[in-house]
Amino acid sequence: MLKLETLQVTQDLRDYDQIDPMVAHVQSGGLFTTDVLEGFAKEQGLKTSPLIQISEFEDGQQFIHDGHHRTVSIWLGGRNHIDDNEYEIKKWKYQDYLDIVFLKPDGKWLGWVTPYDPRTEVRMPDIADFKKCVHDLFYNEKAGGEATARNFIENNQMMYAKPRVIKTVPSLAIEWGTQNGFHGELSASEK
Repeated sequence: MLKLETLQVTQDLRDYDQIDPMVAHVQSGGLFTTDVLEGFAKEQGLKTSPLIQISEFEDGQQFIHDGHHRTVSIWLGGRNHIDDNEYEIKKWKYQDYLDIVFLKPDGKWLGWVTPYDPRTEVRMPDIADFKKCVHDLFYNEKAGGEATARNFIENNQMMYAKPRVIKTVPSLAIEWGTQNGFHGELSASEK
């Protein structure tokens, strides 16, 4: 079990409409386990989401890499922790988040093209257009290929990252509440 108050967020929320049904799931006693995620994906015709992904860095700090909507929903649903069956932890170095990696070792596109420092910055919630632009620049040899793509990344960080203001799941839940006119209790209370 991991306490939500101790986990740092790495981005804002992008799809506020997901929150209410997820909160209802949590309030009914539901967890976001592999079986639940697979069932939901099959029912909706979607790709299965991974378990909540936690990045643990060399100083012991833990950041949410994937699963911000679920963690906020868990908090708003009244639970102050994520269950052991809802997450995976992967060890990282801060430098890993700062590196630009275009290709996998086999030469296929990887697309780690939004370098930022999670200690001081957060990623924008929707970076698909930015990543597509970098991909297209990388494969356009006439425009300069990799060098142009790298230059574009380095000179346009404001398109995919911003200074960290929101730090934890509770503060992200408050931000969600502010954006949605929510005026109720925005703190988890263990049942």
